[in-house]
Amino acid sequence: MSKNIKFYNKVILSLGMNIFVFVSPIFAASFVATVDRSKVSLNDQIELSLTASGGRALDPGLQDLKDFEIKSTGTSSNVQIINGNISSSEVYNYRLLAKHSGKLVIGSITTQIDGKSYSTKSITIEVEKDNSSKNANKNDLVFVTAQVDNLNPYINQQVIYTFRFYRKVQTQNNQLSYPDFKNFWSEDVGKEIQYDKDLNGERYVVTETKKALYPNEIGKLDISPTVLNANIIFKDNNDDFGGIFNNMRSEPKRFMTNVIKLNVLQLPENKPKSFINLIASDLSVTFELSPKNNFKAGDSLTLNIKIKGRGNINDIKKLPLKIKDAKIYEDKSSSKSYLEADKLITEKDFKYSIIPLKKGKLDFNDFKMFYFNVISKKYEPLTTKKISINVNKSDDPNFVESNNTRQNKIPKKQTSIDIADIHQSADDIKDQSINSSEIIFYLLWLIIPVIIYIFLLIGKKGIKLKSKSNKNIYKQVIHEINNLDLNKNENFYKTIFGILTFYLMNRFKIKDLNNLKYDLELNKIPNEYSEQTIKLINQFEYLRFSGDNIDQIKRQEILNSTKSLLNNLEESKK
Repeated sequence: MSKNIKFYNKVILSLGMNIFVFVSPIFAASFVATVDRSKVSLNDQIELSLTASGGRALDPGLQDLKDFEIKSTGTSSNVQIINGNISSSEVYNYRLLAKHSGKLVIGSITTQIDGKSYSTKSITIEVEKDNSSKNANKNDLVFVTAQVDNLNPYINQQVIYTFRFYRKVQTQNNQLSYPDFKNFWSEDVGKEIQYDKDLNGERYVVTETKKALYPNEIGKLDISPTVLNANIIFKDNNDDFGGIFNNMRSEPKRFMTNVIKLNVLQLPENKPKSFINLIASDLSVTFELSPKNNFKAGDSLTLNIKIKGRGNINDIKKLPLKIKDAKIYEDKSSSKSYLEADKLITEKDFKYSIIPLKKGKLDFNDFKMFYFNVISKKYEPLTTKKISINVNKSDDPNFVESNNTRQNKIPKKQTSIDIADIHQSADDIKDQSINSSEIIFYLLWLIIPVIIYIFLLIGKKGIKLKSKSNKNIYKQVIHEINNLDLNKNENFYKTIFGILTFYLMNRFKIKDLNNLKYDLELNKIPNEYSEQTIKLINQFEYLRFSGDNIDQIKRQEILNSTKSLLNNLEESKK
C-alpha cells in the first residue's frame, strides 16, 4: 500500500515538472496596457487596464500621468487552461480623466515580473472639447453651470460664485471639486440647497452651492472650472429578459463648468489717510454699553461695537477708540456670516472693558474711518455717534481719581502702556506725544499719586518693603512673594502688583510706569524681558479692575511667572 502511494507521488511530481517545463516557454512574461477607447470628449472617462502575465508582478503604482487625473478601480486575477496549458495574469484597472483637450499621451509604464523589468507601449488619446456646459437650456440628462454676480469687481470686493448641478435622472457617487481660486480669497456661503426647476418643459432636480470670493489682484483674472464626477444611472435597454427585472446600469461621467473671466478694477487714487482697506456696502454700526446705568469710577464697563455689512468686514482688526479719563482694555473680537438676499452679510463684534478714572461726564468720542462704498463708488466715512454717560464717585476709599485732561500722551520717543490689551503684544502700542509746556505738570501729576498709591497698598497689606542696597532688593521681593498666602484671594492682584512695582522703581530707578518700556531700554534690559514685564503688568491691571476670581492653581501660575520675570530682570542687571 505504501509502495503504491510513493509511486503515485512520483507520477504527480513528474507531471508537474513536465507542465512547468512546457508551459514556461509557451507563456512568456508580458506587460500590456489597453484602454476602452482612444477618442473621447473632455468630460468622458477612460478605462485603463495594465495586464501582467507569465509570472509574479509588482504593482505598477500608476502615478505620473501629468495630463490625466488617476483613480484606481481595483485589481483582478485570471487563470486559463488551454489545450492543457496553464496561464495566469494580474490586471490593474484605473479610471482616467483628461485635464484638457488635445492629443494626450499615456506614456510607457514599467513594472517587474519575477524580478525582470517590463514596459508597456505608449497610447495616444484624442480628447475633444465638450461644450455641454455652455447650454444650460438643452435637454441633457445631466449638466452643470457656474456664474458670478459681478464680472467687473473692485479689488477685495465681494463676488458671489454660484455652482448648480442639474439632473433629471438618478446619479450616485457624486464628487465635487472646486478650483483653487488662485488670486482670490474665498469663504463658504451657507449650506448647499436642493430644489426642482422646469427647463423647456422638463423637470430637473438642482443642487446649488455658493462661495464668496474676494479678488486680491488687479486686472484680468480667470476662475477655473469646477469639476463634478458622477455615475449616471440608466435603464439597461439590452436586457435579455425583456425588461422583466428592470436592470439598471451606471456610467461614470465628468462635468465641468466654463472658465469665468473677471476684470478686476483698481480703487480710485484719492484714498483718505484713514482708509482701512474696507470695500463694502450696506454698512451699519451699533453700540451697546453694560451696565446701562449707575456707573462708578474704577468699576468695569463693557462696551460692544458691532459693524455689519456686505464686504471684507473681517479685515478690520482694530478700531481707533479713544476715551478721555478712562482706561481701555480690548477683548478678542468675534464675527459671524450668513446669507441674506443672496448676499453674504458679515457681523463683527468688538468688545472692550472700560475703566472710568474719575467721576463726572465721560465722553465716548466718535471715531472716523474711511471705506470704499461699491454702490456710490466713493470713499465714505464709517462714523459712530457720540455717547456720553455720567460717572459717580467710586465706592472704594483707596481709589485715587485722575485729574488728567489728556489720555495716553507721553514725551516723544517713549512708549505708553496706559491703554493695555492683554491679548496684544507691546509692539502694537504706538508712540504719542504732548508739547513741552505740559511735561512738568504731567510728571508731577503722575508720580505723586503713584507713590501715594504704592505706600497705601503695601501698608494696607502689612508688607514691610524698604529700599536697601541693590543686592537686597531682589531678596526682599522674592521673600515676600514666597510668604504670600495663596488661599486668600482678596487683594491678591493688588499685593503682587505692589511688590513688582516696588522692585522696578527701586532696582531700576523707574519713576513712571507709563514710560516703562523706554526706561527698561535705558537700563539695557533685553527686549524679550521688557515685553514680558509690560505684558504681566497689563495682566495685573486688567484683573484688578475686572474683579475676576481665579483658583489657587492659577494664582500659583501667576506667582511663578512673576518670580521668573524677576529672576530674568535681576540676571540681566548683573
